Amino acid sequence: MTDLITWKASLPTPRHEDWKYTSLASLKQADVKPVVVAPVIAARGATVETRTGDVPAIDDVVVQVDEHVHVLVHEGADAVVTIAHATPAGALTGANVHVHVPANCKLHLVERFAGNDVFVHVPATTLTIGAGAKVRYVRVVEDAPKGFHLGTVAADLAPDATLALASVVLGGRISRTRIDVKLAKGSTIEMDGLSLAGKDALVDHHTFVDHAEPNATTRERFRAAVDSGGRAVFTGKVIVRKGAVKTDAAQHTKTLLLADDAIANARPQLEILADDVKCSHGAAVGRLDEEALFYLRTRGIGPDDARRLLTKAFASESLATIDDGPLRASLDVLVDRWLAGLSS
Repeated sequence: MTDLITWKASLPTPRHEDWKYTSLASLKQADVKPVVVAPVIAARGATVETRTGDVPAIDDVVVQVDEHVHVLVHEGADAVVTIAHATPAGALTGANVHVHVPANCKLHLVERFAGNDVFVHVPATTLTIGAGAKVRYVRVVEDAPKGFHLGTVAADLAPDATLALASVVLGGRISRTRIDVKLAKGSTIEMDGLSLAGKDALVDHHTFVDHAEPNATTRERFRAAVDSGGRAVFTGKVIVRKGAVKTDAAQHTKTLLLADDAIANARPQLEILADDVKCSHGAAVGRLDEEALFYLRTRGIGPDDARRLLTKAFASESLATIDDGPLRASLDVLVDRWLAGLSS
């Protein structure tokens, strides 16, 4: 297990370009101890194995653990897997989960993270997706006002594979999710993200999509709502390698500021090294529509309820791609709980 003092000393600072807007100074003061906490996994159409001695995921904040969990989807399966992480108070823990999807299989994967009081969770999830396979992956980080979540997702797609990924983060003292995707010929990544940053919360999404081969497609849509004292960060880079012709990539982020002291930082980026491609990116930051607020007020809706209604509508667009009814209902409850805590 990672040595706590050495690990804290090695953490990146805002001098690192990828961490320019996300300081981990408060994390370094957190009173936690390294422990191993295994996730709870339910699988249909897949086998779960625990292995030792694997090389850990490569990341600048990774916690070294001895045991790695491997989820092996069965050949020809239409699998459903749920992974629940619960971090106890005072714990520094990391869980390394490797998901293997054979060619032409289907997988619906849900991974949820929760914790109590002050904790630090540094999970790493690796997806290896075979040719022609289709994966739907929903990743949910629940609100933990004193908790720190530094998660990494790495996905490697074989030719003609498809990954639809939804990342929903509902707060946290610091919650940062890094998503790295490598695309092969004809593969597709559809990525939707929702960040809700309340008072004193920092929510950071950092994405990197590597178009390594021709004819691949990227769609990134990230939204954030930020209340008083909160901060939302989005850094997204798409690189189109030499020879990756017919690439089709679009990346967009929208942030809603709900108070004068709410902060948003957005950095969409493109690096194009090939010809005959179609790529775009954009970022928008704004406030609630005053005309829409006025319209609701004239219908007898109070100012606080009007703000919540419009913010809920904004957030719901990010959840629209989640077609799992019970999961969507549980997320609606969590969003409503977050909205109930908005500052007046």
